[in-house]
Amino acid sequence: HAGPWDKVIDVMVTNLNRDGRSGNGGFYDYPKNEKKHIWRNLESHFPISTNEIPEKDIVDRLLFSQILEAISSYEKNIIWDKIKAIGGAKPYRDQSRYKNC
Repeated sequence: HAGPWDKVIDVMVTNLNRDGRSGNGGFYDYPKNEKKHIWRNLESHFPISTNEIPEKDIVDRLLFSQILEAISSYEKNIIWDKIKAIGGAKPYRDQSRYKNC
């Protein structure tokens, strides 16, 4: 289903011709032989929000990205041997504030 990011992507690609690194740049500019940097006109099209993000949302977003990376590592069999060697993940979970998860 569509999310709020879809409108941002549509504006960036369709209206502003900002279709990513391989094209005209996206959220970043990629000058030749220089470091990338935030596109200087980004804030004029997408002003910084004054709404504060609830702490729970920040925590959830950070955990979500870590979970995706952990799943990917598990599926590639990168972390399985390490988890077995330390006795599993349960000891870490039990010490955290997420022990009821």
